Amino acid sequence: QLDRYEATVTQRQENAAKLNTGLAGVAGLSLPQQLDGRRHVWHQYTVRVDDNAALSRDELVAALGSRGIGCGIYYPKVVFDYDAYRSHTSVRISDVPVADRVAAQSVSLPVHIHLSDEDIATIISTVRELLGA
Repeated sequence: QLDRYEATVTQRQENAAKLNTGLAGVAGLSLPQQLDGRRHVWHQYTVRVDDNAALSRDELVAALGSRGIGCGIYYPKVVFDYDAYRSHTSVRISDVPVADRVAAQSVSLPVHIHLSDEDIATIISTVRELLGA
């Protein structure tokens, strides 16, 4: 895949830019951003569906799935909620309400290189419709 790396990253960057443009201004939806001076490879396009959204994260995931739009919840809980990390010496278990809330609100939308412009338009229009934008 290294031979295709630059083309893959470029396509993902283009897809993410289209998603950011199309989903801008949707109430309750926080979009990912590329930091100045950085180059994001957009392995995932993770958004946050906050309390101001028309649907919860889980309701949005279900509705997208029923319309054939796959998405993923890749960060469902904070690190110390996983047995593998709970006893690690670098992990401090504490009350982390912000991290808990972000984990409960995050979902990744498709951004992969096999999306057509029509696919991206469908993702955008469906998310906008479901969230009342």
